Amino acid sequence: MKIPANFTDRAFYIQHIVPYEYAKKFSKSKVVLDVGTSKGYGAFCLSEAAKLAVGLDIDPEAIKSSQEAYQKDNLKYVLSSVLDIQFPDRYFDVIISSQVVEHIALDKLDTYLSELARVLKDDGVIFINTLNVLHNLKGRKPEDPYDKCTQHVKEFKPEEFREFLKRRFPKVEVLGLRRNFRHQVFHLLKKSGLLKKLPDKINPLCDFYQNKISIKDFVYSASGLEKSIDLFGICRK
Repeated sequence: MKIPANFTDRAFYIQHIVPYEYAKKFSKSKVVLDVGTSKGYGAFCLSEAAKLAVGLDIDPEAIKSSQEAYQKDNLKYVLSSVLDIQFPDRYFDVIISSQVVEHIALDKLDTYLSELARVLKDDGVIFINTLNVLHNLKGRKPEDPYDKCTQHVKEFKPEEFREFLKRRFPKVEVLGLRRNFRHQVFHLLKKSGLLKKLPDKINPLCDFYQNKISIKDFVYSASGLEKSIDLFGICRK
């Protein structure tokens, strides 16, 4: 997989493109929306299957950089807030909102869900992806401080994420993003520090994380959500 020029960390990019690759399976010949498009790579991924892919973001610089980086006839970027989406009711077949909900103010979370539901067709599907706070807290003692990202407002545990989505959507499934066996082996090796003194050229960890890690090294599972890296909500009306 080719890594965009605006990414320097292959593993970071792969983890963030996985939700879009999943959503792309539902996007063939569909009208799809990427909410909080940021660098634009997700909307571009969806455009490879969609009839029309729209990347939406509130940041003018994000829209500008996305337009410069990714151009296709069936791809466009729109400056808009997710709390007031500038599209008609029931416009999109597929919507994805990845790594956005944790940035929404607590008193705006219901508006966030309502706007997504408003622009979704009655037979459409929404994918909402966010970090699993239990993964970030793993290994910490109760008295240890948790340095939450300053841009994050609400970080969800699996069950509270499910209940949050059910506020607006009657049909909700939550999956967890996990490392596959190969990835887990390399992750444990990295944590152990056993190979850190090896030169990069002969270090299998460097080779894996810089050259070989792919979307196949991540899997979604409905079990063991507490141990997952990210939470992936699949919502229908």
